Amino acid sequence: ADERARLREAGARVLTIDQLTGRAPPTDDYLCELGDEIDEKGDPPRVFLPDDDTPGTAFSRSLGDAVAESVGCVATPEIDEISVKEDDAVVVVASDGVWEFMTNQQVIDMVVEA
Repeated sequence: ADERARLREAGARVLTIDQLTGRAPPTDDYLCELGDEIDEKGDPPRVFLPDDDTPGTAFSRSLGDAVAESVGCVATPEIDEISVKEDDAVVVVASDGVWEFMTNQQVIDMVVEA
């Protein structure tokens, strides 16, 4: 599902900083596929209140953020519980900011090299 559409249905404005300040026209036409980079210039779409330029988060999940939650951001974390076994060598705790760009194997390789 398109997160921008879901957030707009909840009342959010979804704009880049350039769009917010009028330097670029508002658009939903990013011409991209899931996983493609759309903020090559470092100006990702952000979530704003309908009548205020806050909170300006560049993601649709913001733990504990009641303001962002009011316009559709998910403020409640997803929690998985696992048991650590004696033969587990490492435990990696990471957010989507890691898993969006790295595979499980890349993360393990990086940890082992450290």
